[in-house]
Amino acid sequence: MLDLDTNLTGDLDGAQAVIDQLQILFNEALLEAAELVLVPAIKQTISEFSPPVSEPDMPPHTRVGVLDHQGFLSLIESIRAWIDGTGAVVIGSDGCPYGLYLEVGTQHMAARPWLQPTLDRNDVRHDFVAMVESILARRFGELGSAAPGDLQDSATEVRTPSPITPPLN
Repeated sequence: MLDLDTNLTGDLDGAQAVIDQLQILFNEALLEAAELVLVPAIKQTISEFSPPVSEPDMPPHTRVGVLDHQGFLSLIESIRAWIDGTGAVVIGSDGCPYGLYLEVGTQHMAARPWLQPTLDRNDVRHDFVAMVESILARRFGELGSAAPGDLQDSATEVRTPSPITPPLN
């Protein structure tokens, strides 16, 4: 007698493995596109050197040098993309604790947004989406050229992305 529950469970497990693999592939494409498009665009937004100090509601100016007087990375040197512990792609400032204060402001300082205005630009969005599509097309093309046995192995093997997490400084 055929056990339908066992076959269905096996089919669902195989389908979930494929979905998991596709999610990893997509996240890796997002990370690569973020590093190639978003990080440079954000760095360009804040590339004007100071002095003078930036005006409220304008992106902050870059300080000269890699480290500031407190030993923290300058904002422009801290911009990067990484995959967090949940597998999501994150882009922002790592190692520069005042990046958030500049973005949203404080009770003593008006905001000098640098991240959201860059991500809201149509040219940056267009370039990012085009890069993701290009990366995915390349990766799916690589999968299409694999031997059938290789595809079966990769569909059942769930790999975890190499974590690109920021240092815990």
